[in-house]
Amino acid sequence: MARQLEGLSHQPPARDEARLLPQSPRVLFFFWSFARDPRETLRRALGAAGGRLQLAVRLVDLAGDEVVTYAAAPGGQSIWFEARPAHAYRAEVGFFAEGAPFVRLLSSNVVRTAPDSPSQVSDEEPGFRTTARDFAQMLAASGFAEPASESAGSTAELAAADDSPPNSSTLARRSHSSFTLGAGSRRENL
Repeated sequence: MARQLEGLSHQPPARDEARLLPQSPRVLFFFWSFARDPRETLRRALGAAGGRLQLAVRLVDLAGDEVVTYAAAPGGQSIWFEARPAHAYRAEVGFFAEGAPFVRLLSSNVVRTAPDSPSQVSDEEPGFRTTARDFAQMLAASGFAEPASESAGSTAELAAADDSPPNSSTLARRSHSSFTLGAGSRRENL
């Protein structure tokens, strides 16, 4: 049983907030909240004329200067967006009607999606280096049993080869191809 501590509220204080979070190189999550219902303020300010405006969200691709607008679900406070890898984005929530400009109420932080491939940059500091054997064990523990390509060699061969630090860009490509093609992944019944 949960108990309430004196002086602490179980609900956080209501506030205007909009946050955009990258989930992966191709997916963004946007959530927002209002301290007060903006539709009520709209009704008081515009009366019946405000009735044609609806709450909407839009995603702004800052690199390509593209904007996509969606109607917000009634009572909704979050949405998932499809995105492009290595692009900068901002999300907004506001009022929208066909033939009328978008009236922004809240704007999110700017985020950049990750590239859709492993980095070709590696840190050569000794603390970040690993042996081929340790790297192969890490890949195996992560579900990468064998690389997707026969010509790439196996993680077992890498582990047996020697304990010298591996070529990070070659191993990154091997592990990425295994992940993308599903090599070595477990199949579970859900």
